[in-house]
Amino acid sequence: VRLVFRSSCAFSDVGFRVWSAGLLLFDAVYPVEDSGGSDGDRVKEQHNVVCIREAVKGRVVLELGAGLGITAGALHAAGARGAILTDYCEPIVANLQQNLTANAEVLRGFDVRAELLDVVCTDEAALRAYAQRAEVFVGADVTYDPALIEAMVSALERLVDYSDNSTPLDGSFARCSHLGFSGVLTEGSKQDVCSMKSGSSFPSGQQRGTSRCAFLFATKRSEETWSLLQQALVRRRQAGGCMGSGRTGWHDVTAKVIAESSHALEYLTLADAASSSLSAQPVYVFLLTP
Repeated sequence: VRLVFRSSCAFSDVGFRVWSAGLLLFDAVYPVEDSGGSDGDRVKEQHNVVCIREAVKGRVVLELGAGLGITAGALHAAGARGAILTDYCEPIVANLQQNLTANAEVLRGFDVRAELLDVVCTDEAALRAYAQRAEVFVGADVTYDPALIEAMVSALERLVDYSDNSTPLDGSFARCSHLGFSGVLTEGSKQDVCSMKSGSSFPSGQQRGTSRCAFLFATKRSEETWSLLQQALVRRRQAGGCMGSGRTGWHDVTAKVIAESSHALEYLTLADAASSSLSAQPVYVFLLTP
């Protein structure tokens, strides 16, 4: 996947570099070479825990804090129906849009959109609207700041809960941010395209609402942030889920995700380890299902 981005280790530029959790998300989604067993078989062997690679197949995925947008390539390769890649500020979304345009050949035929979404400032109606447009929700390295932890965890929980009665994604571009990269990437695409007609939708897939889930890829950077994250994750189970729904809580699926990783970007992880101590910090994966 060819990317155009500015690399920086400064936290003020968090959306302009690839972090370890983002690399693991890519590797977890990107297809692995056939080794005699399907992902479905591996899921059964793992006590029916949801496999992220199977979860995204044929479904629309919404990513919070998408940054450079490398997840788009993995989602396309894994057979996702489409992707809505979001981030919280205009410069990051503009750069994300440029990355998608630069990778039009790789993403040919894949409906992917770059949109502005700040979950800290987004009202419930807007969040509910996003929930109705996707079935799987992911976030990688979006809990690095103590001030963001509660908002990010809560947003993922509400997206899953609000998508309970979701309807097929409206293909109208009226809902997309003016910064959004909206439409299907087709052969020869070198700029933003809107090849879907207003009112159209993603191709029909499996029944909506049957496989809603969220995956949170979190890096353990400090004891303070980790303690706050653990409190936020446990709170849902104690409260019986968002809106008192009595739904299940978050589950640590780190071992399963790492075991099923494609290791497609392992060389980047090793290169990053040589230049940054941040990559040595462990990444954990948490799964939320209704």
